[in-house]
Amino acid sequence: MTSFIIPLNFVELESENYHVLIDVLLSDGTSTKWVVDTGASKSVFDGNLSDYFRAELTSDDDEEIQSAGINGDPLSTSIGVIPELNIAGMPLKNVKLAIINLDNINALYEKYTDTRIAGLIGSDLLKEYNAVIDFGKMQMIFHREEV
Repeated sequence: MTSFIIPLNFVELESENYHVLIDVLLSDGTSTKWVVDTGASKSVFDGNLSDYFRAELTSDDDEEIQSAGINGDPLSTSIGVIPELNIAGMPLKNVKLAIINLDNINALYEKYTDTRIAGLIGSDLLKEYNAVIDFGKMQMIFHREEV
């Protein structure tokens, strides 16, 4: 098993209102910021970044993604595959994500910081890689089985 240590960054959006961010490289080397969201059941990618994903059919009988914002309103969601991501030196291939417009999240971030969010790391990836989040060390560790 190989472990990858991922540095965590905190963004304070309002007084004592924090989001945990990690850096993720896209296939062309573009550095992006992603929110670590343990409350999200599925990882999400910004639909505005369409150059980086292949859209999949949303009518798959075996998989339907129901998405809602924090206020419970349904969100328009499709499924996409990102051919390649790199998190702290760990390449991820053909990552299936929910594709959602993240304009509302980025509008919130614009009020407090110049950071733009490209995606959310949800519980699906956290579980798949047996993630351990250590706030004391400001790091997250992903574990990958050797193939």
